[in-house]
Amino acid sequence: MKELNKDIFIYTENEIDLIKKIFFKHIFNLVRIKHFAITLVTPEDRYYLISSSKDFTTQFKNQNYHRYDNTLCPMMYENLDFYSWSNGFCNEKQKEIKNLKTSYHLYNGTVFVRKLEGNFKLLYSVATSVPDPIMKTLFVNKANEILRAGDLAFDSFYSFFEEKSNCKLPRLERFQPFLYEEIPDLYEHEKMQRKHIDSLKSKCAGIINGERPYLRLIVNNEVG
Repeated sequence: MKELNKDIFIYTENEIDLIKKIFFKHIFNLVRIKHFAITLVTPEDRYYLISSSKDFTTQFKNQNYHRYDNTLCPMMYENLDFYSWSNGFCNEKQKEIKNLKTSYHLYNGTVFVRKLEGNFKLLYSVATSVPDPIMKTLFVNKANEILRAGDLAFDSFYSFFEEKSNCKLPRLERFQPFLYEEIPDLYEHEKMQRKHIDSLKSKCAGIINGERPYLRLIVNNEVG
């Protein structure tokens, strides 16, 4: 697979002054989040992306990396509720994309998916400055907090998205939580590993609160 999409429109605080205010109000430092982007995908496969990271996103756009970025891979967001930045079906330019993201200290990127009426979709993309891979686990465990923050951001940008897309967009009338039991493998794994997971979350509370930034996850005697 080569280019993932062509019809994409990208906006930063250069175009929307409100971005920084919304980011700091709802999202900044939620599970040590450093980067947040919200993407509206229309039924016609047009993408409208608002990013909190002006410098990174500007360079990303200038390099045309969005055409190869697996965060916007339809096979992923059509079939999954969340996925890692490192997953996807596009192999071209992935090394360059990863290098650019890490040069801006963006690690453990994860995308959370909202499916709306009328075949619209919202992609909430988050990343942290903490390189420890345990952050992906913490993102998933805090999925509903991230989704709620993303929903608030969408509501704030609703009129902007409607104007730019020239579409009558559905509203998020009520919060729809992510239900872990709807993913049997994850749910069964968590039930079997509950004591271990609770212990892990307790030990990692410092990461969430901005402490102990050098904690590393070790699995099977290997550093993750």
